[in-house]
Amino acid sequence: MKHIFKKNFLDNRTEGIFEILKECSFNYDLKALSYIYLCNGPGSFTALRSLKAIAQALSISSGAKIVFVTSFAPFFPMINKEEKTLVCFEGTKKTLFFQLFEKRKTMFFPFEDLKFGKEEHFKKYYKEKKEVNKNLALITSYRFEKIKINESKVYYKEIDASMLAKAIFLGYGIKDDKIFYHNTYYE
Repeated sequence: MKHIFKKNFLDNRTEGIFEILKECSFNYDLKALSYIYLCNGPGSFTALRSLKAIAQALSISSGAKIVFVTSFAPFFPMINKEEKTLVCFEGTKKTLFFQLFEKRKTMFFPFEDLKFGKEEHFKKYYKEKKEVNKNLALITSYRFEKIKINESKVYYKEIDASMLAKAIFLGYGIKDDKIFYHNTYYE
């Protein structure tokens, strides 16, 4: 099966995955799966755990290998230049996940640890990093409400299943099934 299925999930709910599974089970032989590509976070523990369980069940029934990728990796194919890049996306409850990466040869690697917070926290962090690195690029799927970022090195991109697959094809896939999550419930 050489198809990548996409589904927009209302309010980031994972229930939409069952529609995809239903469509696939009617139209394809799921036992013919070779690989299952799955994001391992950061993100909501419940959603990630649910998707991992579904992927593991499909893997057991089909023999397919599960390949994981972080939530940041699908953004990497959008930048070609060797520079520090800040990647930012929204989790639940308007919490932003962001991390600074550095490109070495053809791959991006974390330059600093994962950060998270509301838009105001991100604004402060971005301003600090921009002062140190004038060529800092920002890649994000989040449309900022309270801050304006009008710079030439800001790239907005909605991420979908095809971008996740592209990141895996570029070498960002891992076999480690550890879920990398952050619970925003207590914030």
